[in-house]
Amino acid sequence: MNIEDLPKPEQKRAAVLRNELRQIRHVLILDDVWEGFVLEKVGIPIPIFSNGSRLVLTSRSNVVCRFIGCSEIVEVPPLSNEESMNLFLAHTGRGILKVPSLEEILGDIVGECDGLPLAIAVIAGSMKGIYDVVEWRNALTELGDHVTSVKGTDKEIYGRLKFSFDRLEDSNIQNCFLYCSLYPEDYRIPRVELIEYWIDEGFLERGSRQQLHDRGHTILNRLVNNCLLEKAGDDVKMHDVMRDMTLYIKHPYFMVKAGTGLKELPGKQEWKDVERVSFMMNMVSEIPPSLSPNCENLSTLLLQNNESLERISESFFQHMHSLSILDLSYTSIEQLPNSVSNLETLNALVLRGCKELRYVPSLEKLKALRKLDLRGTGIEKVPKGLEMLANLTYLNLCTESLKELPIAILPRLSCLQCLVLYVKLPSVKMNGLEAARLRKLEVFEGRFNELIDFNAYIKSIQGRELTSYLLVMASPKAKFDAR
Repeated sequence: MNIEDLPKPEQKRAAVLRNELRQIRHVLILDDVWEGFVLEKVGIPIPIFSNGSRLVLTSRSNVVCRFIGCSEIVEVPPLSNEESMNLFLAHTGRGILKVPSLEEILGDIVGECDGLPLAIAVIAGSMKGIYDVVEWRNALTELGDHVTSVKGTDKEIYGRLKFSFDRLEDSNIQNCFLYCSLYPEDYRIPRVELIEYWIDEGFLERGSRQQLHDRGHTILNRLVNNCLLEKAGDDVKMHDVMRDMTLYIKHPYFMVKAGTGLKELPGKQEWKDVERVSFMMNMVSEIPPSLSPNCENLSTLLLQNNESLERISESFFQHMHSLSILDLSYTSIEQLPNSVSNLETLNALVLRGCKELRYVPSLEKLKALRKLDLRGTGIEKVPKGLEMLANLTYLNLCTESLKELPIAILPRLSCLQCLVLYVKLPSVKMNGLEAARLRKLEVFEGRFNELIDFNAYIKSIQGRELTSYLLVMASPKAKFDAR
């Protein structure tokens, strides 16, 4: 049984899970439990000796264990000095033992970690490859400052982890790391999706699309190697303690309630100082006229995967004059409010998978827009003012409903690096010579109805290095697929 196969309503999900578990002997492991709950309410039968089933959970709280009714609690003590040192050396490499002057400092730094495995792994990762005694001595001083500057057990852990975060030095890399906290806890973050956000945010500077993705993968590898992120197959994950530390650092500038079952957005008083907001993967169905938050510093708003979201009031965006990233993908909205037309600082407008979307207001004023993603929407014509977006580098119009592509729009979008215009309707015609004039294009998917246009574009890209392309020739008489 896969958890993804369970129904979404909580009561139905609990009933299905309960019936499944009652039919089999099982060992159920719940990792990293933070709050007490009633087992039966979520569909977990109380394990008893006669049914041969067992429940095992891990938690940082004895109170949680007692609330759930654990019959036996095994406390895991911190690592011993020897275990701590071995773990530290496993991450830095034993080559540092060949530097005699480091021996005492190494012991002091390991001691500052207090036997906490995560702190040891992260701090050791940040010191990997460093053999200069001066840097180690300075690191010991900084680590001590971080720990003594905060009070309380959890905050002291954050102090140790923030030491490794601060050693990233490059503010763009720090921003890349902090961005991961906008996802739900324990979420497997697709690498390419994350890098696309970093590009939209401007963390990776400028360059060709290939250069930006190479830079993004390099940063991700560094964060994984420094134990600030975890590798999860082809994806990455942020450890829950690292995520808590990040949100502690960025409070009150980050408001993150991603994947928490939220059904309505917080009141406007909570939006005052926010810069980045994430409500992704929730159950919000409507943003009412009464919510018009005054958030002049808000730059990022992530509302994707609120599948039941159908309506957004006109007043919602009224005071978001600094908004740079707006993601409403995979929602059920039928139209965007006209107020979106006034978001003149917007860099990325992502509406991918909004199948019910029929209306997008004029984009004429959005001169800063660099990314427009309308893949899988229900629009029948391109938004008004598209030809005015001279800074656009990414445009995705891959949708089955699009009926028309006005003549002479493409040549005016001369900065395009990525263009996806693979539509099924033959009424959407692409001029091969117009497409050929997009000299910065690196990624292209398009359909040509006329052989003359297909051949004109094929001729134009000879000698050019497109990173990726999908060209389709589809007419009543012929069909070719060139990759």
